[in-house]
Amino acid sequence: MKYKYEYRRYEFYEDAAIAAHLEKMAMEGWRLERMGRTLWRYRRVEPEQARYAVTYFWESSEFNPAPTENEETLRDYCAAAGWQFECGRDQMLVFRADRADAPPIETEESTRLEAVHKAMKKSFLPSSAVLLALVIFQIVRQCMGSVVRLFSDGGMLAATGVLLLAAIYLTLVLALYARWYFKSKASVARGGPCLTRNAAAGRVMHLGQMAVLPVFLAAFLPYLLQEERGVIILTVMLLGVLLLEQGMMVGIRALLKRRGVDAVANRVVTVAVSLVVTFVLMLVILFQGVDAIKNGWLAETPEETYTTSAGKVVGIQHDDLPLTVEELGAGEDPHYSYEAEEQSTPFLKFRLGVQQSEEGAPGMNYKILDVQAAFLYQACLNEYLSPAKPPAGIPKIAFPEMIFRKADPVPWGAEAAWQYDFGGTMLNRYLLCSGSRIVWIDFDWVPTAEQMKIAGRVLLGTE
Repeated sequence: MKYKYEYRRYEFYEDAAIAAHLEKMAMEGWRLERMGRTLWRYRRVEPEQARYAVTYFWESSEFNPAPTENEETLRDYCAAAGWQFECGRDQMLVFRADRADAPPIETEESTRLEAVHKAMKKSFLPSSAVLLALVIFQIVRQCMGSVVRLFSDGGMLAATGVLLLAAIYLTLVLALYARWYFKSKASVARGGPCLTRNAAAGRVMHLGQMAVLPVFLAAFLPYLLQEERGVIILTVMLLGVLLLEQGMMVGIRALLKRRGVDAVANRVVTVAVSLVVTFVLMLVILFQGVDAIKNGWLAETPEETYTTSAGKVVGIQHDDLPLTVEELGAGEDPHYSYEAEEQSTPFLKFRLGVQQSEEGAPGMNYKILDVQAAFLYQACLNEYLSPAKPPAGIPKIAFPEMIFRKADPVPWGAEAAWQYDFGGTMLNRYLLCSGSRIVWIDFDWVPTAEQMKIAGRVLLGTE
């Protein structure tokens, strides 16, 4: 094997630990060739005893077409002392010496600490802080939406969980650096060295990066597989766009470097082009993809089609429903469409049933919510009971109040019941509760007491 790749296990500021690790790899016959953001590449060589040093130079940048004049001066200074430039990443430069008596590149701990902090302030700290802010914003945005959807949709819950893990990881990384910097600053002020991070902390962070996310996703895999085929395909396509954006940034940056474009222009062009292309691709995927689903490209094929008396060709489904209009004796239509949907997580189990007719026969639809995590019950109930918002563009003052009002639960065999009030008109829409189950049901007709009894028994699970 000529090359070897290693997952980065050290933080940007851990110069002493990085140097010690590279010396160990050299003794095993591996010489560092390239440092990526997540992968380091080594080349097979004869085992050798070499010394490594890591230093930081704030003018260095991944966007520079060539080393700046000051960086060249630094490299020449190091070469004169026996240190040859090996490779680097951002403001971190790695040097290698074959001479055992090569003097240290930095002799003052205060100078070393200042160089590290200056480099961190240029790239790592701002980017990590901005990313953390974006992640927290998205988490808050997800949590401010529908509680029922968030905790019953495996895909959404897993995505929110991944964001939460990312927020925890970024917070830990920033906190650990802050701890290292301020403790090192205090140590240097007393005449001591910079702090060396505890090796156990590094191993925990590395384990978290390597193991926590796969384990988390594996735990949610059964729920992710419940998603509709179209949603899964769109999700994969969106992830592909994000990976393409990362690859595009690397490619554009490398191209502009070869053309000799200065660092500032390179950064601006690279970020602008990648963001514009990503934005356009995501718009195409979202709008064209959703349209494709609506037009049947990704959607499930109807089990049957027929032509209505008005000459309209419609598709119908024959899913199994726990309760049908026929069982209530409320109507008949040989071309009823029966559609069922189910999704669940360890927190909530949501089921939807829709029975409808294109020929005017009465239909109904209902939602059955089993709250498996007690702490979510009140939030879910409040969501269903909350007043409906008027359609976009219609002033609230011009729209009637739409709210559930208390109703008699006895006909349903429920513990509590509500009926929908649409601006003073009571609709045939009800909300029922029994135990940990919440049922929302909407009839196209006025249900009789017997029909209420049957619907409550079946949908509330009290039979």
